[in-house]
Amino acid sequence: RPEFALLLPMAEIGHKPWRKVCTYQFPEGRLGSPRYMDVPAHEGPLVSIIIPTPGRDKHLRRCVNSIYSHTTTPFEVIIIDNGSEDGTFKFLEQEQWRGNFHGVRLNANVGFQKATNFGMDRAKGKYLLLFNDDAWVESLMPDGRDWLRTLIDALEADPSLGLVGPHEGDSPALGGKVLYFWCVMMRRTLYEQVGPLDDVLFFNYGGDDDYCERVRRAGHGVKVVPGFEGRLRHFMNLVPEKQKNEELEKSRAALRGKYPELVREPVTA
Repeated sequence: RPEFALLLPMAEIGHKPWRKVCTYQFPEGRLGSPRYMDVPAHEGPLVSIIIPTPGRDKHLRRCVNSIYSHTTTPFEVIIIDNGSEDGTFKFLEQEQWRGNFHGVRLNANVGFQKATNFGMDRAKGKYLLLFNDDAWVESLMPDGRDWLRTLIDALEADPSLGLVGPHEGDSPALGGKVLYFWCVMMRRTLYEQVGPLDDVLFFNYGGDDDYCERVRRAGHGVKVVPGFEGRLRHFMNLVPEKQKNEELEKSRAALRGKYPELVREPVTA
């Protein structure tokens, strides 16, 4: 079998080197002795990656491991355990050895919006990256940049932009395009200007539609960044259809009340 590699942080957040651990797995399953190689992290501003999870430890493990395997831009990971009842909390405890990993457990599921706000309020980065627990990173970009650097470059190239992400879609409810918040980046200064996600009107769905509209009304652009096909992936269909439809209907009603001049059709997922 081929060798597998895992990137382990050697020290606290910053421009410290990483240590690449390579181990050969023999056909019978036995592992050979590990070999180590220091890999320098790229220079750049700190990115805070906020990941709320309702308790999907299998997907969360893949998500977190993929970030550490394919990211060279300085970052911190903030996991908000949204009242899980599986092995998520144990996983968070196991990962605390990482210098740039922070796990926080909530006693109940307070919804995506509130859990995300909880994480962003604790973030230290110049940039904030919202990421779903059922998403993962596959590889670097063709030009050698990692996914975070690619999104940062898009923001830095155009100061008028407020939000960037790899995936957009139609929002018939608001009559325009929105970025899907399974992966979206913003400057900390934008968050301070626009404020947190609306966790009063929205629970799991509709908050991305709302935030994109608020960002636009604050005078900033919302842009999809191309080129992530096959490099960032998202599972998307983990919520039961009945529950999802019920929550979408509630979000539609909330958007209708907040933006009566815009709402026409149901909120899209």
